[in-house]
Amino acid sequence: MFSYKSLAGLFMTLSLAAANIDTPSGADMCESQGEGSCQFATFDITDNTGGICSTALTRQAVIYDHACNQIGWSSDFFNEGDSIDSQLPYTVSIINEDGGQTADCRMKYTISYSDGTYGYGMPSNGAWNSCDAESGKACSWYRTAFPCPGF
Repeated sequence: MFSYKSLAGLFMTLSLAAANIDTPSGADMCESQGEGSCQFATFDITDNTGGICSTALTRQAVIYDHACNQIGWSSDFFNEGDSIDSQLPYTVSIINEDGGQTADCRMKYTISYSDGTYGYGMPSNGAWNSCDAESGKACSWYRTAFPCPGF
């Protein structure tokens, strides 16, 4: 039986397969989780003039399912208050970003999904570190898990 919802799901799946985000070397964006656990992950590339982050050049986020398949992503830039679409039934919203004005430029995020809050400063906290960037730029990655029943 044909339905618009199944057609929309097929379109999202085909779109995701065609446009996976290419992440920087050293960005540990996903660590396989058990079923029902997804991950929000991001990398930031900034102008690192004088050892302090200044201008964000790229900021992208990816939503992964429990097997580290990309099921959603942001545009080239996102900010606090933005939502990220995915194959999940709800959007993932960026409710806080922390860090960035340090020598290592490491950003950390707090997100909301469904009826919960996850990430930096929460019990789930997440993981973050630096990644590879060309000279004069800094790269950092961040990831946190959140429950997503059915994925």
